[in-house]
Amino acid sequence: MAVAGTVGAVREDIGVAAVQPERIFVCAGRLRVIAARAGTGIPVMWAGEHVATHLPRDVVMLEPTTLDERQERVAKCLEERGSRLAGMYRSALHLLRGKPEVGFEVARVSMICHCIRELMINLPVLILDKLEPRPDPSSGSLTRKLPRLLAEHPDLDLSADQDILPVPRAVAQAFDSLIKTAAKEDGRNTRNAAALLAGDETAKVPVLKQWNATYGFFVSWAHLDRDSENHRDLPSDEDLLTKIRIVEDVIEVRAGVFFENVRTVRDLLDDINYTGEERS
Repeated sequence: MAVAGTVGAVREDIGVAAVQPERIFVCAGRLRVIAARAGTGIPVMWAGEHVATHLPRDVVMLEPTTLDERQERVAKCLEERGSRLAGMYRSALHLLRGKPEVGFEVARVSMICHCIRELMINLPVLILDKLEPRPDPSSGSLTRKLPRLLAEHPDLDLSADQDILPVPRAVAQAFDSLIKTAAKEDGRNTRNAAALLAGDETAKVPVLKQWNATYGFFVSWAHLDRDSENHRDLPSDEDLLTKIRIVEDVIEVRAGVFFENVRTVRDLLDDINYTGEERS
């Protein structure tokens, strides 16, 4: 939902006279102000309180982004199972339908892709009954502990030119945990995606390759640092919509029609079981 308001009202509400708001909108249920700090042109963002309880005075609420029939079906499928992912989906479409502002083109694409990336990575959690859990602690967490551990053993030389290296038990246990955790994490998202797409985490179906490529696309544009040297041309709105449709197709099939069929089958089984009990 877009929000527009007067500069004076927002400046007073923020309490920062040096900020000149350029654009005011709502994203994920919170008021956002994209602005440029006076005299510098440096973009800043302010996140206010939840819009239901806190809005600057003189704010005019505009109409929500209109979705087409198919997008509404997808959004409702998500809303039935979790409002957070539905909000991510609607936020991406809202940003996509908005006209790119000069200087904010990259940020706009990044935010759209971040929303869809979050949708894709969390969709199995929303739909699957059985999900491969994320290792806890993660390999990243275990890796961050290594410098301190090695500092406690300054004489340890893992680069020594010999086949067998003696290491303290604590170091050996740390590396053992790290290796096992990394092995568990490797391919976890792929296995969960296979379970989502084909009902079998070991399945190697063509759509899985397309799903992984689509996920990689959104991740690459959500994280700006991954493209700091390549300077690729930004994807067009048509490109983004095409990629989003791949995700929408899965949601419609798995979260929509599939679960409607499951409910129908369960209703039939309930009727059959009930009739059998009556006859006995």
